[in-house]
Amino acid sequence: MRQPGIKPGWRRVAAGALAAVAAAAFAAAQDAPTSPIGKDTHVLQFVSAPEVKHGKIAIVEGVVGAAGEKLAVADLSVLQPVEVTLFAPEASDDVRIELSKFILDAPALTGTTKGEGSCTFKFRTQGDLQISLASPAGPNVYRLLVWVGDEASPLLPAAFVPMDEWKKQQASSSAAGDAAGDAAKAGSVSPPVRWIIAGALVVIAALLAVILMKRGRS
Repeated sequence: MRQPGIKPGWRRVAAGALAAVAAAAFAAAQDAPTSPIGKDTHVLQFVSAPEVKHGKIAIVEGVVGAAGEKLAVADLSVLQPVEVTLFAPEASDDVRIELSKFILDAPALTGTTKGEGSCTFKFRTQGDLQISLASPAGPNVYRLLVWVGDEASPLLPAAFVPMDEWKKQQASSSAAGDAAGDAAKAGSVSPPVRWIIAGALVVIAALLAVILMKRGRS
């Protein structure tokens, strides 16, 4: 059997995790949810692997034809990054993939291995994910890798600030306010200087008027 051409980084991951994924899938097959996921849909089982530092991975190898296959990932969180990669043995093989939600009639993402030998999607979603595979030209070997990362919780500021830190913040704010005030004072102009500037502007305006009038007469 031909083996899908896998990128070097994924090759190490696949070799280390494929057996564990298969065992987990067999052990949990009877416990897989059936609603809203249909009975003809295989629910992927994720396992940890030494090669995967953050998150878990599921690997599926098989043969798909024109009738297609349906896979599913359940209970995703929008805080989890998801990466789905489909491999085919040859770059000319046309193994197609559709990613969708069970509540949607049309797929959200589509792709094919034709031309590259693989295709990858990176996204986030909430709840379920349906993966549909098909090979319109006839049975073809494929390998599917799905990685689900750890939830990335946003960092929230502390609700309470220690008194020492609060005093430092107030001192910094006061110093910044004083510096801004000094800069404003340094840039300000005293009243006598303002009158001198205003007078100079009047003289300049009068000279310009005289010049324009002379040009008009000539």
